[in-house]
Amino acid sequence: MEEKVFAALVKLCRGRAMSPANQAARLVLVDGKTQQEARACTGATQSTISDAVRRWREVDQQVREAYGITEKQTARSQDQQRKRELGLGRAGAL
Repeated sequence: MEEKVFAALVKLCRGRAMSPANQAARLVLVDGKTQQEARACTGATQSTISDAVRRWREVDQQVREAYGITEKQTARSQDQQRKRELGLGRAGAL
């Protein structure tokens, strides 16, 4: 999950971004850390982290379904963003 997506979900759901549960979920979902690594960084319990990760994945899926966003569209959008970041616009695609 991208940072901006996670931040938007937390904001829309009125979550507390700095809570140990949400910090741990962010480490797992955005940074790709394991739940054990997130636990060591935040001090949140394993069950708290597991619940938060599950909850944010479910919210993300519900939003995607509501807007008709498919995984294929998401992957294409991420690929286009990476190209823009690398300065590969249309010329780089040739």
